[in-house]
Amino acid sequence: MKQLIRFLFVFFIAGSLLGCASSAGQSSAGAEEKREEPSETATAESKKEEKELFDEAFLSDFSEAVQARWDAGMNAGKEDRSKEVLLKGVTVELSILEPKDYRNKEFRDAHLHEEAVNYLNALDEQKALLDGIENMETDWTRDTAEHWESIVKKRYVIISELDDNYDLKMDPKYTDRLDIAHNTAYITEYGEEAFNVMLSEFETETGQDDQGKLLLTCRLTNKTPYTFKGLGMSFGICPEEDLNNFAWIERRVVTSWQPGEVITFEAGEDRLKELGFEYGDGKGNKLFFKAN
Repeated sequence: MKQLIRFLFVFFIAGSLLGCASSAGQSSAGAEEKREEPSETATAESKKEEKELFDEAFLSDFSEAVQARWDAGMNAGKEDRSKEVLLKGVTVELSILEPKDYRNKEFRDAHLHEEAVNYLNALDEQKALLDGIENMETDWTRDTAEHWESIVKKRYVIISELDDNYDLKMDPKYTDRLDIAHNTAYITEYGEEAFNVMLSEFETETGQDDQGKLLLTCRLTNKTPYTFKGLGMSFGICPEEDLNNFAWIERRVVTSWQPGEVITFEAGEDRLKELGFEYGDGKGNKLFFKAN
């Protein structure tokens, strides 16, 4: 009997120890799992933080590339449109942007990445066009020139948008060039045909100056939603039947032309005679404006 009791006691004690060991093992495993879970989350967040984005790098390189191209153009001279000069402008931008492979980089701002790709495509298009030119005098046709200018407008639209929305870091000495980019972009976005129609919708007042001579006062309103800065405006006169036989009465750079603002140009009788024109009923001449 004593042996039976002793046996049962030993069995009970052994079972208790096994149960405790099992429970301890489960508790240890559970604690280990709990320790692993936050570790995996922290690793994922760390990887996300370490992921390199190229928004700022592109904007910095973009500003550098555009200014380098403007530098190349300034050094060559405004009227130099040789293949060598045009190609140098394109290649200097590509030399800064292409090695960074921004097409395949990740950006925080998807739209900025899209514009980066569009700009690189425009540069490639310009380079391909120039590569197909052997002799500028014979190969640079009217169609070629129009194609080139259409790509220039694409570039200016992107430069203008990035400057408006991302505050490009540009040297103040390029203010005039940046104004040209903005003005071209705004006219392109508004629509060139619509913009030219607006230029034709000026009001003309016929009066006399202090000497009793004819004085024409023309008022032109900015009907677009854009503010133009440093916009070249030309005020001219030509025969109604021969628009190519024109003369400029006045050419002016408008420092700032805001939406709804009116700019005024005048033409006196002496100035018209100096140009070989008369103005009035039955004279067959017309006034016009052109932005450049």
